[in-house]
Amino acid sequence: MIYLIFALIATAFVFYLNFADKAQLTASRRRAHTPEDLKQGELREKIAIIKSSLKDLSYEASIGKIDQENFQFLQNDLLRQWDELNLALEAADKSDAKSQPVDNDTCGQCGAAIVAGVQARFCHACGSPL
Repeated sequence: MIYLIFALIATAFVFYLNFADKAQLTASRRRAHTPEDLKQGELREKIAIIKSSLKDLSYEASIGKIDQENFQFLQNDLLRQWDELNLALEAADKSDAKSQPVDNDTCGQCGAAIVAGVQARFCHACGSPL
């Protein structure tokens, strides 16, 4: 009985592998995250990883583990990735700064006082955007 169940499970697995949409499976595995998709914390983490990789790479080149041609290629690739992530981080910082309301003490339209500590987007007196 156990052999029959095992044979059915193995057959189902083989059918799944043969008839599943292989292009979709491989595409989802290969899909690279672009810097725009990542959040600020993830961007900073990836930048720290690249910094560490650059240090390791320069050490390996200094002890002769990597030849100069490969060192230059790998270093340029890591620096290119670092630049892309820095640009994405700056863009994310700018978009976050735009989305956060500005702390003003008074409304620009009516001059009403804004309650301190409240992150209001609209004036409570006249309703104009802050």
